[in-house]
Amino acid sequence: VDTVKVISAIFTGNFAEYGGGMFIRRGHHYSNNLVMYNNTSTYGGALIVQNNMAASGTIDFINSTFVNNYSTYGKSLRID
Repeated sequence: VDTVKVISAIFTGNFAEYGGGMFIRRGHHYSNNLVMYNNTSTYGGALIVQNNMAASGTIDFINSTFVNNYSTYGKSLRID
C-alpha cells in the first residue's frame, strides 16, 4: 500500500464537492506541519476520508492546524 506524505504545506481557499483541501480515499497518509484554512466543500470542509479503514490504511496528522473551514456536511473533517 502506498503512503502519501505532506510536509510543511498550507491548503487555503480551496473548493470541492468532496474535501475542500484534501480527499483521502485509500492507503496510508502522513501529514506534518500542515495548515488547512478557509477551505469549503459540500462534504468535509478541510478534508474527507472515505473507505480508508476498510482498506487497512493509516492516517497521521502531526502538528497540523484546521481553521475556519466550512462544509454543509462534516465541517472541517468528514470520515465515512
